[in-house]
Amino acid sequence: MFSFHDSTMIKNSFIILLSLMLLTLVMACKDSHPEMVNITTAVTPNVEIIPSDDTKLMSLTVTPSIVINDQTKNVAEPTDTVTPDQKKAHKIPEQSPTPTITTQETEVDILSEWICIDISNIPWVDDLSTTDQDDLRCKMDIEYTDLSIILKSNGIPNHDFQSGIGCCASEQDYTWTLPRYPRIANEVTMAPDRGPIAITVTGIPIYGPEEGPGGDAVALHHDYFIEDRQPIELGLCGGHSGPGGTYHYHFDANCIHWHPEENSGEKWSDWIIDKIDKTIHSPILGYAFDGFPIYGMYGWDDNGFVTMMTSSYQLKSGANGYGGIDDWEYIAGLGTLDECNGRSGPVPEYPEGIYHYHSTLFNGGNLIGFPYFLLCYKGTPDETNFSQRQGNGVGQGTQQRRPSPRRQQ
Repeated sequence: MFSFHDSTMIKNSFIILLSLMLLTLVMACKDSHPEMVNITTAVTPNVEIIPSDDTKLMSLTVTPSIVINDQTKNVAEPTDTVTPDQKKAHKIPEQSPTPTITTQETEVDILSEWICIDISNIPWVDDLSTTDQDDLRCKMDIEYTDLSIILKSNGIPNHDFQSGIGCCASEQDYTWTLPRYPRIANEVTMAPDRGPIAITVTGIPIYGPEEGPGGDAVALHHDYFIEDRQPIELGLCGGHSGPGGTYHYHFDANCIHWHPEENSGEKWSDWIIDKIDKTIHSPILGYAFDGFPIYGMYGWDDNGFVTMMTSSYQLKSGANGYGGIDDWEYIAGLGTLDECNGRSGPVPEYPEGIYHYHSTLFNGGNLIGFPYFLLCYKGTPDETNFSQRQGNGVGQGTQQRRPSPRRQQ
């Protein structure tokens, strides 16, 4: 007669057999796909294994815990499955190694990044602040020496622009020098408050946060305060022209890598930040004078996912930007970036990892993203670039330098 005891023995035997089959299958998967991530736990018996991109998602029935790769995984709430295609779209490529950032030198091979060297593919551009068709075109030359990269540019952007009150932009005779082997310095060097602090991949200077009278140019642009000392206005893509016809950026500059779709009727005046592709790492916008790259708004976070990069500065209590840099304070961890507005990690051009800066439109508190490009240098800048202020690369006036950013933990 079939007894309850017999039933229990059969059930236990079945469980043991099933467990052995499961262990054999898991070990086979591990041997054939050692790169697969560990089992994702779930409250139901189903546990997802996400293997490499050339295999399908598998589903197994297991007991509440299992040991894989010498780690015990307990049952937890179900999580969303990220398919291999989604991982490719929003994450660091799988082959990118974990970065190890040191103070060692990194050779910067940036010949392919410069946009205005081969002018045969460069469009003529127009100053939208004038009534005439200006027909201007950016131009650059590049030279490598043993320790430096020497760039000559005419100061014309690769897109239509607005000179604004400082009209009108004119060709310049810039000579920029960047370290060929940038490295992290023992201490940061403060960038000037005003005048050139970096250059774009089109050879245009990026200026510090302050405008001529000493206020925050971007805060003024966003109506944080009223400028009663001297009229200032920024135009398309965060740029305008200053004394001597020097076109430069104070923020944004992301439109360097965007052009209107003429077939759809788009114009340069249609540029807004929403035109940026939010699903991929932003391209290089330029280089700081210490030789490290400056990327657009989006980068890879610590987990390898694309995210908007945000600054870690906030306005002091009662401040509005009228006092320029002095109105801001650094709050560690407020945003994704450090006190210089950069971070260390992998980027598309340097998958092994490099220190780099970002263009920031927002801070971690969803206000404007001071210092917008960078406030200090993690490397050692070539200070000969600071003198190229106004008109034909000739230095005029004195740029202010500040002590290291004030910090709050």
